[in-house]
Amino acid sequence: MNIGPAITRIVNNPKVINFASNPTWPVAGLIITNAIFRPVFTLADPNVKPSAKKYSAAREFFHQALCLITHFTFANQFKKLGFWIGQKLLPNNAAFKQFNNYAEVTKFMKNGGNIIKKFPVVNGAIMVGSTLGAIAALAVVAPKLNNWLLPPLLNTLGIKLDKEDEYNKLPGIYAKSLKNGEIIQNFTYKELQSINYKA
Repeated sequence: MNIGPAITRIVNNPKVINFASNPTWPVAGLIITNAIFRPVFTLADPNVKPSAKKYSAAREFFHQALCLITHFTFANQFKKLGFWIGQKLLPNNAAFKQFNNYAEVTKFMKNGGNIIKKFPVVNGAIMVGSTLGAIAALAVVAPKLNNWLLPPLLNTLGIKLDKEDEYNKLPGIYAKSLKNGEIIQNFTYKELQSINYKA
């Protein structure tokens, strides 16, 4: 059975080409893979205490979920930004004159138009924007949201580290001060240094 022609038709399909060339989906696939397998591998580690495994696995899963949400949000918005910047930088380019806005580009692609083959400059501007959006989402926004949202979320769900895990998680003098129970817990490392605290 010769499946070559069928594969050729699939590979050359404009919708498949547009999908495969879009960096949004490969990155999303990586995030989803991390959201599934990292928690699984963490929970399967026999050398980690059950409470620590549960906390780490839950935090990793929710972190990846936040990454996925911010990734799609920023990648799509930055595609529009990439198109707009391309229009401004190349106002006389014949390809950009074919579209008034990014919505018309998406309509063209949904109708089976091959944006890569017919308007490579437009596609390039959109892909650059998408890539910058992914970087902004995963390197800047998601970590900030992670630190802000996940602690209260995990606390609400009753997923916490026990006292020993909290001690091992904290560095230097701050950790020792908590273990000894000699000062209140909301002192920072720098504050301890400023009062010349000796652990």
